[in-house]
Amino acid sequence: MGSKKLIFIFILTFFFKYGQSQITFNIKEIDRVTYELYTQKNWNSLIDIGKESLRKNISFYYLHVRMGIAYFNKNNFHKAIYHFDQALKISDEEEYVKEYLYWSYLYSGRSSEAEWFSKKLSKTFKENYELNDEIAIKNIDIAYNFTQGNSIEKITHSINKIQNNLNGYLFSPLQIESFYIGLLTKLTSRLRIYQAYTNLNSNQFLYFQASNQNYSNANFNTRLNQYYINTNILVSKSVSLTGGIHFVHSSAKYTTQLTVDSNEIPLLLEVPTHSNVLDIIGFISFYKKFTYFTFGTSYYKAGLNNAKQEQIDFKLHIFPFGNLNLYIVSNFSVQQQDYGLSTIRKNLIIDENIGFKISNNFWAEIYGSVGDMSNFIVKEGMVIYNRSDVINNRLGAKLIFVPNPKWSLTIDYTRLSCTSNFIEYPQQRETNDKFTYLHHSITGILSIKL
Repeated sequence: MGSKKLIFIFILTFFFKYGQSQITFNIKEIDRVTYELYTQKNWNSLIDIGKESLRKNISFYYLHVRMGIAYFNKNNFHKAIYHFDQALKISDEEEYVKEYLYWSYLYSGRSSEAEWFSKKLSKTFKENYELNDEIAIKNIDIAYNFTQGNSIEKITHSINKIQNNLNGYLFSPLQIESFYIGLLTKLTSRLRIYQAYTNLNSNQFLYFQASNQNYSNANFNTRLNQYYINTNILVSKSVSLTGGIHFVHSSAKYTTQLTVDSNEIPLLLEVPTHSNVLDIIGFISFYKKFTYFTFGTSYYKAGLNNAKQEQIDFKLHIFPFGNLNLYIVSNFSVQQQDYGLSTIRKNLIIDENIGFKISNNFWAEIYGSVGDMSNFIVKEGMVIYNRSDVINNRLGAKLIFVPNPKWSLTIDYTRLSCTSNFIEYPQQRETNDKFTYLHHSITGILSIKL
């Protein structure tokens, strides 16, 4: 381009910013200027002129296409989605605009919308990128977690302070290990199902006292086998519904001490005992996506640890730059637990998560939660804090390594601030006999896209 044209574009851009009242806007002139800026890849000026044109009700097909491409090249994929969508409402004949919209959906993290929109793409494009409408497994997740709990010495020191005239029990985790595998299956362009299995083993310290007698077991083992299923329906390009159920089967083998009279001589017998409990959690969620944020709400109903829970979440996902370079997730939960015998507890839990891109292959997340997290449910019912103690707050960080689009590796560290309470029986009432401690948890997650 000649120097005269460059000078003209500079002057016009200057007046758009500082002397807009002196400019006469019309479609022909804006079409010409934005085309020049497009060919020069002057994305900032193109966006500025385009925004002012839209404010003056000047809108046409190629203005939205060029603004979409400008935002796309600035990695503002959320804004690019809006303009490509507006362009396709005017005309859907040009294939390259559809392809831009598909990539914008994908790069913004809205993979379900990308999957849904791919059916509108050409056969050649879908063949080149191996896109199809067949039922297929899309993702496999494999995870391992290890949580280090308390020492027996610390627990013993604490239970010695419990009042002898109380009847009740206390649990405190010593060590927790879990293995997890999950599968994401696409059934249609709008319907996905996620299924997961978790095997968790917990070694706990159990203390029980009644009638001035006490019993302790430093090797109380509990095994949990869990099955989770989640169905996600894309109602429209910006609205989705999620619902599912989580089955938690817990089993424990332990020894019960009984005192019996045999020929008037007291005998202490140890009787092997085996317990099995099945808890069920159901949930439904609604999400609405906007340009720079997503609003969601969830409702959970569960029966965990001999109580009935209801929980409502309000979620806000914010993308300040219109991409995944920085994102903020806020979650506010209101929980009610009914233990029977007129014992109802209400809790407010606040959870914050900030994620950001470190480099082309690394992301990091920092997160924290505050509030009584006993039997707390998160991540669409997939994660349940149904421990025998109470988590008061948590603080953690993740490092996510993405060497290529096909797989990623996540290392997740969490510090848990916990409390073990002596629960008075049968009232299921907490006493002032409690002790606090820290647990440290590490999780490794391998995610593979097929």
